[in-house]
Amino acid sequence: MALPVCGVRPLTQEDLEQVRSWRNQERIRNNMYNSEPISAAQQQAWFEGLQGDASRNYSLFLQDDTPTGCLYYTSIDSGKAQLGYYLGEERVWPGTGLLLELTALDYAFQKLGLKTLLAEVLAFNSAPQKIHDLFGFERIGTRPTEIVRDGEPVIAVLFRYERETWCAQRSEILARLPRQIRAAAALLRY
Repeated sequence: MALPVCGVRPLTQEDLEQVRSWRNQERIRNNMYNSEPISAAQQQAWFEGLQGDASRNYSLFLQDDTPTGCLYYTSIDSGKAQLGYYLGEERVWPGTGLLLELTALDYAFQKLGLKTLLAEVLAFNSAPQKIHDLFGFERIGTRPTEIVRDGEPVIAVLFRYERETWCAQRSEILARLPRQIRAAAALLRY
């Protein structure tokens, strides 16, 4: 199987229906703070609100020039931002989630010039927690959310990553990844 070329590009008006379709998938909705389906009108209003808002940066994650997911930074202020992402497509190259995490870190620290990334993951959503741990995110605690699922309150696991830490350990982290992921990482485009 050929190595994928992955990268990002800014979200455009033409991408809205694709992104809404992904975001409304049950497997994605259930891992979000708002698990309700989003209408086309809501999506359009959200997109219009992004225009000129320097506190939010939304991009499409591409695999071989095909949109496969969404990468975003919110609450951008004074070199800090909240990280979020998801893979919308399920039929992707094995290891694409690892490449998305790598892209998220490199893009934040190298292209956006951020100093600190924060992330919140709902406690029952173990896959992104494992990826964050693998890439060296620091677990900084938990907090209760207003979300109730199956009659139980949901806790968010809080993460932080500093640019200096990423720069110091990027090579070491890449060396621990499978060979094909390291090879594909060399092809990332920002």
